Amino acid sequence: MYLKLIRNDFKLLRSFDPEKAALSTWLTLVTRSTTIDALRRKRPSLSLLEDIVEARPDTQPPNPLLDIPLQLLTGRQKLVLSLLFEDGMTIAEAAELVGVTDQTIRSTKHKALERLRKHFSVETKNDPDINSSG
Repeated sequence: MYLKLIRNDFKLLRSFDPEKAALSTWLTLVTRSTTIDALRRKRPSLSLLEDIVEARPDTQPPNPLLDIPLQLLTGRQKLVLSLLFEDGMTIAEAAELVGVTDQTIRSTKHKALERLRKHFSVETKNDPDINSSG
């Protein structure tokens, strides 16, 4: 943190304006943004997630009953659902493999399932075979 403040001839430190905030508030914001930036750099990139997906052998043929558009789910969502439902991994095992927290896996699973529910509920409403009363 100290190095960030003195880098480039104290440029960041000179940007402090005491009329806008107290020094402690400003330092808290600078520290928080520095920490978030560092955590983002440590996050595995999407290309790493795609490598994990490609490295997994396909043991089962795709289910022809499910016609999921390619762009409906993100790469991470596809990976998480596959690890949890096809491979039978626990949340903790999937989190360790992907390199994220358990909560991230839970959140990704939830968002993916919500997208699928929304997509298939709209598709069902528009299907005349399903909605016909005869």
